[in-house]
Amino acid sequence: MKETLQEREHRNPDGSTVRIYVHPSASIGADATVGDRAAIGAYAKIGGGATIGDEATIGDRATIGARATIGDRARIGVYATIGDGVKIGGGARIGAYATIGDGARIGADATIGGRATIGRRATIEDGARIGAYATIGDRSTIGDGASIKDGAKIGAYATIGRRATIGDGTIIGAYAMIGAYAMIGDRAAIGDRATIRAGGSLHWFSGHYFCDAYRGADNVPVLRHGCVTLPLADWTPERQAELCEEHVEEHDARPEVARTLAHAVAVARAFFAADPQRETGKCNACRSRNLPIY
Repeated sequence: MKETLQEREHRNPDGSTVRIYVHPSASIGADATVGDRAAIGAYAKIGGGATIGDEATIGDRATIGARATIGDRARIGVYATIGDGVKIGGGARIGAYATIGDGARIGADATIGGRATIGRRATIEDGARIGAYATIGDRSTIGDGASIKDGAKIGAYATIGRRATIGDGTIIGAYAMIGAYAMIGDRAAIGDRATIRAGGSLHWFSGHYFCDAYRGADNVPVLRHGCVTLPLADWTPERQAELCEEHVEEHDARPEVARTLAHAVAVARAFFAADPQRETGKCNACRSRNLPIY
């Protein structure tokens, strides 16, 4: 990018003078501080009182809000929007068209994918990776080294522990707590206020539907089968038959749906029976691998 920029001196509010690379169309607000050898692209906007670190890169048409801080060697992608008062650590990478809400904190060496959205006052800790098109809710916390895959959605006030992994397209409800090193599979749906420790959940594809077994609010065992989520105790044979009737009428479902639903209930019951409280943090999901998943 520097090939299209002009090298010039910039005088900071504290009286220091640095050499920066800046496009003539870029604007730098009053009282903004820019670090040595920082690069600011075409039509980028730096808000008043913002701080841009040494060797940081601000992409074309990116917007840096008032009083935001961009750490040394951080990179802000084209068209990205960084809200007021945001703090972005050194070496962090913010993808093209990403949006970082007011007051959010992005740790050192964290990565935010293209078109991802980080909510207001959310915290993304050091080294965490947020995938493209992912959404992180207001005031949620993503632990250091955690990985949120493409298109995942994390609800407001949720907590994702260090080194945890949230799969592609997965939805985590508001106020949920996902423990350190936990792994939640692709396209799972975890309800509000659920608490899941490492090894405390199971995710699979039945051949027709994505399924999840985990402990929800108040530690109640929960099974999701497709778009229906119920406490495990409510998945009675009568409820299963009723659901299958609905699917046959509305979606012309194939007969084996009833079989795969009954199997999903059996898998979930075996999963919880293997360790009824699942409070040890050890991974017991392998115990269910002896059960065939259709």
